[in-house]
Amino acid sequence: MRTPAGPSPDGKSEEAAGGAETIVRRLATAAPAPAPADRQGRSGSRGWILLAAAVILIAAAVWWWRGPIVSALPGAAPLYQALGIDLPEPLGGLRITDLHNERRRIDEQEVLIVEGRIQNDSLQTLSLPLLQARLLDEGGAVIASWDILPPVPSLGPGRGVVFSTRRGDVPEKGRIEIRFKTS
Repeated sequence: MRTPAGPSPDGKSEEAAGGAETIVRRLATAAPAPAPADRQGRSGSRGWILLAAAVILIAAAVWWWRGPIVSALPGAAPLYQALGIDLPEPLGGLRITDLHNERRRIDEQEVLIVEGRIQNDSLQTLSLPLLQARLLDEGGAVIASWDILPPVPSLGPGRGVVFSTRRGDVPEKGRIEIRFKTS
């Protein structure tokens, strides 16, 4: 319900005295200007978005360049392994090739014989780390593991060397995995 316009202080009616001024005053009081805190909230969320983007980029770089990082900082390898991140082969230019295994009966005992080749694909002489053999069951759980000493302490550029290992008392089922021991 609309109230009739009454006289203004100077004796004229509101409509005659400038109804436009009254409407402007009502609009000005009805919609206050945004508080500076609202603007800070928006810029604060931008800061969180930039921080999240930076963390994601750093994590991606640490994952993408994990091979060169571990080559430069070998102590980082256990951290990657603890996080469940596989390290790429070749490790610093070394790789394991021509892996094969067979079972033989030697001195009344069945023995698993594993042979393979270590290859240096880098342009420099590299020290050879220990190898680790792991026997895994069908589900991928480790049944047995042992270290293999490489036949030579280092390999020149482009060179390779054959290694072998034997293990008795090995279950019939399972698969063998050979990798460089990094810790």
